Amino acid sequence: MRRAFWKSVSWRVLATCITVTVAYGVTGRWDFASTVGLIDAALKFVFYILHERVWEHDRMADRSTGIRQDDDRTDADGRVCGRR
Repeated sequence: MRRAFWKSVSWRVLATCITVTVAYGVTGRWDFASTVGLIDAALKFVFYILHERVWEHDRMADRSTGIRQDDDRTDADGRVCGRR
């Protein structure tokens, strides 16, 4: 979780700079561009963390059911029993 957090922070900083620059280019107003950038960053930060958690949960669910990432069904000993 810590890696996902810092990865999210670094991407948000870069993406926010891009968003603010584009918003300024469209409106010519730094105050408006900054507001758009901050709102955009906050929303996308939260949704990125949620997205990472969903993917992590999905990965854990695959392990608990014994289904490998390549969609093979396995028995308790890890032998392939067929395809889903």
